[in-house]
Amino acid sequence: MRPGPGCNRQYRVSPASNINRRKQSIGVKQVMSVATDGIQLKIDGVPRFLYAGDFSYGRSPRRAWRKHLCLMRQAGINCVSFYCVWRFHEPEDNVWDFADNHDIGAFIDLIAELGMKVIFRMGPFI
Repeated sequence: MRPGPGCNRQYRVSPASNINRRKQSIGVKQVMSVATDGIQLKIDGVPRFLYAGDFSYGRSPRRAWRKHLCLMRQAGINCVSFYCVWRFHEPEDNVWDFADNHDIGAFIDLIAELGMKVIFRMGPFI
């Protein structure tokens, strides 16, 4: 698979390696239709198969996000699945943190920039 948009480097990975703004504020820039006919998933009317890989954005430094996402894309992943642990963004009641590794909008924007889809799983707990 080609590296895709935004992935201008080829990253070498040893076999032992683990490859593991916003509709103003959450990364949504366009609306797409998602449907199924009982047999296949259709995105904007086109049959698609999503090869998803999970990525814990909060456990990886922001400066490494692009590299890791490009590695996933090179491995054939076309969709990034991730869980948003709400306590990561609200460490204390009514205290919000969306800076640096916590910038979920920037993370979603980067995934879109790389031409990948998102499965966003949100909740207060894992």
